[in-house]
Amino acid sequence: MKEITKQLNLIKKKWGVDAFDDITKFIFKLYRKIEDLTISRNKWKKKYEKLHKK
Repeated sequence: MKEITKQLNLIKKKWGVDAFDDITKFIFKLYRKIEDLTISRNKWKKKYEKLHKK
């Protein structure tokens, strides 16, 4: 994660603050999607295991 932050700070210096803000918002959205999909996968896995045990 530190490497990503270093690269983002480099982009911030070269391209400006607006570009940096857009990129960080995009990355945040991707992390949220991954979190949501992981939670959904775990719920489906529990449902499958519950049905499989019956």
